[in-house]
Amino acid sequence: MYLSYNIHRASGWVLLVVATTTCCLFTVNAQLEPQYIPASTADSVTCYPADSLAWRSVPGKMVVHGAPFVKKPTAPVPPAPPMREPGRPLPVDVGVGPAGGFETAPRPPMRLPQQQQQQPFMRPPAGNTRPGPNMNPVVSQQRAIPAVRFLQEGQEHQKVAGAVVDGVGIETPDWMGQGDELTEEDKAAIARESMYANIQIKGLNWFGLDRINIFEGTNYKTIDEVIAFLIDHKINAIRLPFSLEFALTPMDVQEAKAGGGFGELQYPDRGKISPAYYGMTSWEIIDILFKTAGENGILILLDMHMLDPAKGVSRLWYDPEKYSEATVMWGWERILKRYVGHWNLFGLDVMNECHDHASWGTGNPMTDFNSYVERFMLFINERVPEYRGLFFVEGVFLNGDGRDPGPYPYWWGGNLMGADKHPIDTKIAALNDRVVYAPHIYGPDVSNMLYFNDFRFPNNLRNVWDLQFGWLIKSTRKALVVGEWGGSCKNKDGVVQEHLAEWMVENCFQSNFWWALNPGSSDTDGLMSPDWSHFDPFKMNLLGKVQPDPSTFTFDKASNQVCIRHGAPPNPQCASNIDAVASRQPSQVGYDNPLTNAWSAVNRLRGST
Repeated sequence: MYLSYNIHRASGWVLLVVATTTCCLFTVNAQLEPQYIPASTADSVTCYPADSLAWRSVPGKMVVHGAPFVKKPTAPVPPAPPMREPGRPLPVDVGVGPAGGFETAPRPPMRLPQQQQQQPFMRPPAGNTRPGPNMNPVVSQQRAIPAVRFLQEGQEHQKVAGAVVDGVGIETPDWMGQGDELTEEDKAAIARESMYANIQIKGLNWFGLDRINIFEGTNYKTIDEVIAFLIDHKINAIRLPFSLEFALTPMDVQEAKAGGGFGELQYPDRGKISPAYYGMTSWEIIDILFKTAGENGILILLDMHMLDPAKGVSRLWYDPEKYSEATVMWGWERILKRYVGHWNLFGLDVMNECHDHASWGTGNPMTDFNSYVERFMLFINERVPEYRGLFFVEGVFLNGDGRDPGPYPYWWGGNLMGADKHPIDTKIAALNDRVVYAPHIYGPDVSNMLYFNDFRFPNNLRNVWDLQFGWLIKSTRKALVVGEWGGSCKNKDGVVQEHLAEWMVENCFQSNFWWALNPGSSDTDGLMSPDWSHFDPFKMNLLGKVQPDPSTFTFDKASNQVCIRHGAPPNPQCASNIDAVASRQPSQVGYDNPLTNAWSAVNRLRGST
């Protein structure tokens, strides 16, 4: 932080499968816009195998469902004619080449901007077996072929070719032969794909890996004790900031000896950790956090918080002097491949608080953060296809033109105005459905904005937030999570935080991550006291007000199953008709100054008047 349903049907899916001679394939998702998922009760429980969880972003909500059903053919798949646009040559599957680009036929090309191709790339030393983003991959993975399927709307039990499971029609593909019939296990997997659980997040940021080589506080409390504290207070998620510098370090003794990674194998300072972790590497302690959190139903959101701790939060997602975009993607690939097998890794915060030069939708590939997000999502989809979680996308700051595009200054990570006309779009519908917009919102402890000193304070605050964020759900048709908010909650900051909490509830921004669990933040303090002996009751009550009934995740190790109690938002409209909430005009405070009339300002800026 710096200034800065449980339902058993989904709307029509059609998956068209085209196979190549090597069984590598692509899938075209002809999806309608996701419909609002019917409300479930707070106590609704849906269970899934832990390795089948798939996440999705729908208007105002994050949902979980079973991973897309995959049927492996027993016989070789016949070749199919390549799909390509008329007059356009078929791209060659070249992986990630020396230019830093990546494209696989016939998916949309993903290449670095021309200007970035000459940027420095930190090539792994000899002996490193992990391919970096500028190195050719060894071999592409052989993939199984999804069965063609569709949903019978309004005809829950109509028989179709293959089978009907809970209203889901399964059409037998041409490649299915004897021995390829759908088993009961197949049918159960198909049913899970259409079983959605609404998710309510009550989260905390736990920083440290972004600045040193361990999250702070483990010299006061063990990981087990911290997780027990989270459970006691219904906190179900951790946002874990880290730095690129740390992500590039060797992950184990073998890699370090082989010359892999960059820098030295990281061992935390003994003064920063509990004696229980003496002798362990930083990566091994993070392993314990993932394992303990997963066993106790705590989700983890990974956050690329900064590139180089010595430089602080980066203006852009790359550093022209040290880290190219390709190096940043390689760092993400390294950390994701280590933890993608944990069911509780549910999201990636693509880059923290790009600001100053960062833009959105201007057409400049060197500064447009939205373009980078699209390249990043395509990269992860190719390099780590087993990742089925969400992509959290923050805003920028000045949108690259040196000024705020509105009457009120934004926080770093808070300017998502560009997403109205330039939403994240990878040209792959199923991938786009995993985008979550995650603005940051703060109070005067971080920066004493002019609107905190307006004579109408605090009655002017709703207009500020309505203008900057209130339209996001309706415009983007995606889930919204406040990635950072918080402060000391003393004096004027306490007034702001209370009004912000009320606004978040009214506008369906109840899923959130408070900054922060640990007390090491100089401007906002933390939820815990400096010696971790107690927590701040005012802040905890505020979190409970915004998210009183978060989702509960129960992991059963013996059956490898996760059961999810859905929970419920404090505003009942957020569980059903979000459109009614999202279409509400910003509050009017009874004065005519155009710079403070939020609704006219947002219409003027978004071109809707």
